[in-house]
Amino acid sequence: MIDVTCALIFKEEKILVAQRSHAQSNSMKWEFPGGKVETGESSEEAIVREIKEELDVEIEVEQQLEAVEHVYLHIHIRLIPFVVKHWKGNFTVKEHHTIDWINVDELAKIDLSEADKKVVQQLL
Repeated sequence: MIDVTCALIFKEEKILVAQRSHAQSNSMKWEFPGGKVETGESSEEAIVREIKEELDVEIEVEQQLEAVEHVYLHIHIRLIPFVVKHWKGNFTVKEHHTIDWINVDELAKIDLSEADKKVVQQLL
């Protein structure tokens, strides 16, 4: 099992979602941005690093939610979500196809990755 982090980045009543690129697994699916926890780092350190790498933004973690597990075709992940309401910088898309700010109640209407759907259940 691989530990993966994701950030639930809020701006007022909206939440940031990122669409995976054609080159990534789960191509064109939407997700909460984040990535793998590297050896020797905490999950909180991982999400701060990943968001800086992927979106060029420095985040401040507010809280960690309950991790969810999902088995994809070739990988078993534990997805560790973090709530973020404060950041510094301007969002720059570096690895994803695009990003968008949507209302939380719209999350059920977009084509989210399966593990991210489990995180949404905690939000709703």
